[in-house]
Order: sequence, then C-alpha cells, then structure tokens
Amino acid sequence: MIIMVIVAVVLTGVLYTFLMLLFFNYRLKQNLRERIAELEKKELRFREVFNNMQDGVAIYDPTPDGTDFVLKDLNPAGLRSSQAQKEDIIGRSVLEAFPGVVDLGLFDVFKRVWQTGEPENLPTAIYTDNRITLYVENHVYKLPSGKIVAIYTDTTQRKIAEDEMRRERDTLRNILNSMDDGVCIINADYDIEYVNPSLVKEYGAISDQKCFAYLHGRSTQCPWCKNKAVHQGKTIHWQWQAPVTKKTYDLTETPLKNPDGTTSKMTIFHDITEIKHLENQLHQSQKMEAIGTIAGGIAHDFNNILAVILGCAEFIRKETPLESRIREDIDEILTAGNRGADLVKQILTFSRQKESEKQVLQPHLIVNQALKVLRATLPATVTIEEAIDPDCGRIVTDPLIIHQIVVTLCSIGLQAMTEQKGTLRVELQRRELTAADIGTRGNVSPGTFVVLTVRVSGRGMEQQTMERIFEPYFTTKELGRGTGLGLAIIHGAVNESHGFIEVESSIEKGTLFSIYFPATEEPVTRAVALEDLAQKDREDILPGKGGILIVDDEPLMVKINERRLKSRGYDVTAVTDSNEALEIFRSQPENFDLLITDQTMPGLTGTELARAVLKIKPSLLVIMCTGHSDIIPEKQTGSMGINRYVFKPLHKDELLDAVQELLAEK
Repeated sequence: MIIMVIVAVVLTGVLYTFLMLLFFNYRLKQNLRERIAELEKKELRFREVFNNMQDGVAIYDPTPDGTDFVLKDLNPAGLRSSQAQKEDIIGRSVLEAFPGVVDLGLFDVFKRVWQTGEPENLPTAIYTDNRITLYVENHVYKLPSGKIVAIYTDTTQRKIAEDEMRRERDTLRNILNSMDDGVCIINADYDIEYVNPSLVKEYGAISDQKCFAYLHGRSTQCPWCKNKAVHQGKTIHWQWQAPVTKKTYDLTETPLKNPDGTTSKMTIFHDITEIKHLENQLHQSQKMEAIGTIAGGIAHDFNNILAVILGCAEFIRKETPLESRIREDIDEILTAGNRGADLVKQILTFSRQKESEKQVLQPHLIVNQALKVLRATLPATVTIEEAIDPDCGRIVTDPLIIHQIVVTLCSIGLQAMTEQKGTLRVELQRRELTAADIGTRGNVSPGTFVVLTVRVSGRGMEQQTMERIFEPYFTTKELGRGTGLGLAIIHGAVNESHGFIEVESSIEKGTLFSIYFPATEEPVTRAVALEDLAQKDREDILPGKGGILIVDDEPLMVKINERRLKSRGYDVTAVTDSNEALEIFRSQPENFDLLITDQTMPGLTGTELARAVLKIKPSLLVIMCTGHSDIIPEKQTGSMGINRYVFKPLHKDELLDAVQELLAEK
C-alpha cells in the first residue's frame, strides 16, 4: 500500500513537471515570436529610414585583422552616388568595390575608426567621368557590433554656394581695396572689422580696434556717433571734418547684413576738402563782388562830394593871404580832403570801377626800393632776407601796387611777430605754371609768371581768419588801429592784373603770401624811381632853430632825417649807436633842445636812452619814433617824459611838423 502511494506521488510530480515544462515552452515560443515580430518591425523601420535617407549610408564588416572592410549593405542614395550596380559591389571588400578610397584617404579613416572607436569626418572631392566635381562629407562611425558605418553627405550645392559667396566677397574686397575713398566696417560694439588701403593711407595702420580711438583719437564713444541708428537699419549722409587729418569728408554710413544675421556699419569717406575750398572761394568771390559793387557806388558819390570840397578850398586858399590864420585851417582841410581822395581811389581800385595806372615795368626795381625804405622803418630785431632775381621778367601793373604789396605784407608780418622779433623773407622769382597749377581760377591762363612771395615767421593764422583776410574792412586789430582795406585792395589790384594770391598759414608756423603776376615780353614803358612813389616836399614849413640829437641804428634812416632837419636850419647831431649818443649828450647837454630816438635798437632802447638823458637834463624834449605802439602804450609816454610819439613809416613832413611844433611851444 505504501509502495502504491509512493508511486502515485512520483507519477503526480512527474506529470506536474511535464505540464510545467509544456507551459514554459509555450510561453518561450510566444515571447520569441513577439520578439521576432518586434525585430521585424524595427528592421522594417530601419530599412525604411535606410532606403529613404538623402545621404548615402554604407555598412562594412571588418576582416578579423582589420586590414580590409567588406561592404555588407548600401542604401539607394549611396548606390546612386557610387554609380555602380548593387550586385557588383555588395559582399566585396572596400578596396575592390571602391578602389579610389585609398587616394581619397578614406580607407585610412576606416582603419583608425575601427582601431580607436572614435568617429571621424573627411571632406572629399570626387571627379566623375563627365568632369563634374562632386563634393562629399564623409562621417565614419564604429557600431558596438564592430561594424563600420559610413554616411556620405553630398555637399556639392553647398560648396558651390560657398564658392560663389567667397568669389562675391573677394570681388567686393577687391573693389573696396581699389577705391580712392576710404572704407571702414564697424560692428555694433564699435570694433573695426575692416579698413581699406585708402583709409589706412590717411590714418595709418590700426593701432586700436575701437573706431573712436582709431578715427577720432578719443578714449570714449563720440557724442555725435551714428552707429546705433545705422545698426537699426538707417542709411545716413553727413559731412564731417576729421580732427586727425584736418580734411572734410562726405560720409555715407550704411547697414551691412552679415551671414550670421548680425549687422555691421559700412562707412565710406569721400574727401571733399578741395570741393569745400572751391565752394569757399566761390562764396568769397561772390561776397567780394557784392561788397565791391556797394563800395564802388558809395565811393563815386563820396568822390563827387570831395571834389566840391577840395575845389572850393583851393579857391579860398588862393584868395587868402599867407599870414592869415584861416590859411592853416584851409591847409588842414586840403590835407584831410586829399587823404579822403586817396581812400576813395583805393576803394574804386578795389571795386574795379577805376583803372589803375598800369605800365610795363621791372618789378625787382620797385621791390628793392620798397625793401630799402622798410629797412629804415622796421625794428632792428626783425631780419629781412632777400632772394630777388633781377632776371625774373617784366609784368604789367601799377607800380604803386607792387610797392604797396611789399609794405602791406611786411607790416602785417611785423604785427604777427611776438615782441617784434622774427624774420621776413621776400623772394621774387620766375615760374612756369600749368593748367593743373592754375586750377579753377577763371581769369588766369597757364604760362610764365613772376611770383612775389613774402614769408613771415610768427604766430600764423587760423583757418577761420585765413578765409576772411581779403574781405574789405576785416581786421583783427583793435578799434582805431587799422581799416582792414590793405589786403582787400591788394587782392582787387592783383586780380585786375590777371594774377592771383595764395596764402599758406598755420598756428606757430608762420604765414606765406605768394602773389602771381603774368609775365610779359613787352618793353618797359619807363623806369620807375623811388621819387615816383614818394610825396613832394611842402613849401610852407617854417625855418627851424635849435639843437637836435638824432639816434637810430639804421644809417639810412639817420641820414634821411638829418638831411630833412638840416635843410630847415636845425643844428643836428646824428648817430647810429645809442650808447655813443648818451656819451655825446653827457659831454655837452647844453647843445641839445630835442632828442629824436628810435625805440628798438641794439644796446640801449629808446625808452632807456630817454630816461638816461632826462636825468641829466629834465627840460629836454623827446620824440619817440617806432613802427608800432604795443611795446610802449601811448598813454604811458607822458609819464616817461616823452613829448611826442610818431609812427613809421613817416610822411616827409610828419617829423618836421612834430619838431617845429614842440620847439615852438618851448
């Protein structure tokens, strides 16, 4: 019984085990079928993706030693790129299927990826039989299974587009590099991205990447900067005077779209300095013409009034006895009227409504005569340098104009010198000018010119002053110290002679005036002597009496004044050394009633000499003679014992009048 129970239990266990095995086998098969179905779905999805990829995909099985790779699969895109039949290349080694991979370097990439497991990229160019170049980007990976996957991306169109963009960029760069205008490209952070050679020529190599430092010499952003507006899409045109180059530019600032979507600013610098200069010349010419027309009309009317005044005064003077007190008043009227007439003549000459007395002359003779007079009037602290060519040629103009040019320009130069110390250089040369040298001057033709230049050391002029110096009545002197007509009259007279004037000046570097007169081959009309430029002596100066000591370091000036005074009966002692004059006066002070002294002299100055002699003889009369009054203001002359203050250049009777009046009062 026991045995039967045991057998039954065993049989039951065996049956249970068998049933369980049947169940697990069923479940295993079920799971396997599901797994296979899932893999089949994944395979289908993989195949769908694999076959529909735009890029070529190839799968390789490496040989055990990694020396070759067998092509296991290739999608349709890769098959099209290879231009081969699938049955001809599947199952074959990569060296057999694609022998060109060695030349392309792709086979070495396969080996490195298989050895290291690190993916690599390799761009290649494939040349087809019909000479079409295909550009391919190769991406090589190693799968966990050890297979090698190569993805081939066709970059031909992108490469063509990049090459086209590069050619356009190179063409644009070549255009910018060859432009005469400066070009600068700046990003939104004020960093310079590009400057063309023309701008480098103006400003030099870039030393600072920021535009405000390179272009403007500033350490911070410029307050007038248009950068933000341009980066917002605006195109701006404006004019700007560069502080670095001192030129005027017409600026065009345009937004420039970059490939990365950002915006830069391209600025084109068009130099309009010469255009602005010509515009200023035209404006100046129009203004001078308008002022000249007005001045001419007024001068004509004023000239008629003066003619009546002078005519009536002459009639009255003829009927007035010599001893009459009225005659002196009439003489003053005539003197003032003649000065007014001279002024009217200058205005009419300036306005070109009165022809000057032109003649063919040798300008070097007049320039030499003017310089001879100037040496007698300029301070000893001023040096005159000459370069006068006697063979410079002949010109047609009024000789008074040449004399006036030299005197006026030298006087202007003297006023510009600090403490009346410096150099005046006067040159007269012959020069050939071409049409390019003449420029846009309408009344001047190319040819041979006689050029008078006056170079002045001293302060120089600012641009604003240079633009106005030829305007009538424009002067930088204080009220009562100048009319402002000198340069305007010279300008008009030179233009009337078909010449022109050039002025160059800068602060602390002095000024250069160049006056161009057309040369002529005509014979000289007549010789011009110094007497033609001087006034005649008056006959109504009374005889003089008294002892006079004259001191001037210029021998010619001493000689002229000594002769003037002696001719009127004065007892004159004349010396050129101030120390010698003091010794003479100390030895015989009773012989002198009047001292006439120059102010600027080597040794003792005029004021020092005056103080010394007045200590010896306080009753001595003193006349101070100088070219300017900024060293000794007139209001101080009385406290220094100076009785009269006269200015160079003196008219012939001016000194005689002063001497006669002082001695008569004494």
